[in-house]
Amino acid sequence: MSVRPEAEFRTALPYDAIEDEIDFVEWPGRNVTEAIGAMLASLGYEVSAPIHAAEHGWELDVRANSRRFWLQITRWDEQDCNLMTKDMTWRIWRLQPSFEEFLTQLDTALRGDGRFSQIGWFRDWKDETRSPHPVEAS
Repeated sequence: MSVRPEAEFRTALPYDAIEDEIDFVEWPGRNVTEAIGAMLASLGYEVSAPIHAAEHGWELDVRANSRRFWLQITRWDEQDCNLMTKDMTWRIWRLQPSFEEFLTQLDTALRGDGRFSQIGWFRDWKDETRSPHPVEAS
């Protein structure tokens, strides 16, 4: 099974950076992070409030049935965003939902929301290929 835990996508949500004369006071992407968090909450996940991660954007801590997933959303400009995910679960036995199931549900939710488009999944920053799916049979 091939897993691609990172994605790039475009959003129609307004650019929400807060800047002063010198720098960002609050980095952009909070509204994108809130929208993704709401999607995951509607799927039954326990989702933290957005966590400000400075130049990295925003993070979410997501939990379900003793599973923990981490998300980081970075907004580059008016439309372009990057999403990183990681399975943070310490486990000895298989728990549900699996990381693959989580990524598939996240992808379906993003594609079902008209505010997100051009979603491409990849393995890491060195991977130049983009897939329409985060999980594929090898």
